[in-house]
Amino acid sequence: MQKILEDGNSKLSAVVTDSFGVPATRIIEAMLGGETEVEELVKLCHGKMQPKVEQLKEALPGKLSEHHKVMMRTLKNSIAGIEQIIEQVEEQIEEQTKAYQAEIELLQTVLGVGKETAIGIVAEIGVELEVFPNELHLASWAAMSLGNNESAGKGRSAVDAPRTEINI
Repeated sequence: MQKILEDGNSKLSAVVTDSFGVPATRIIEAMLGGETEVEELVKLCHGKMQPKVEQLKEALPGKLSEHHKVMMRTLKNSIAGIEQIIEQVEEQIEEQTKAYQAEIELLQTVLGVGKETAIGIVAEIGVELEVFPNELHLASWAAMSLGNNESAGKGRSAVDAPRTEINI
C-alpha cells in the first residue's frame, strides 16, 4: 500500500505511524473515492494526528492514477479476505478448545502466559499429564530441559540427573 501511495507521489507513510490505523485508512478511503483536495483529506485526521496537520499537507499531494486505485482496492480486498480466514480459524480454535477451558484458564494464571500460549501448551502437551513420570520428563519432552548434563565427556539425561524441587 505504501509503495503504491509513494508511486503516486504521496508520502502518507512518512507522517503516520500506522498505515492501517484509523486516520490513514480514512485518508486512503477518501483518496480511493476520488478526493484530491489536501484540505479535505486533512480534515479526516483526529486526536494525535492534529499536531501533524502541516506535515500531512506536505505529504499528501500526489496523483493516484486509476491503476493505483485498482491496485490499492485489490490489496484491501486481499487483506479483508485474509482477515476473514483468520476469524474462521480462530472460531475453529475456540470450538476445539471448549472442553479445555478450565485448564486454559489455569495456565493463564502463570505470569507471561496469555490465552494463545495456554492454548498452544494444551495443544502440544495435552491435559493428561500422567503420561509423564515427573516434571523432568515433561521438560525433556518439550525440549525445555535445563542444565549441562555432560561432564568429562560423559553425558547423562536430565531424567537421570539429581532431582531439584520444581513446582508445576
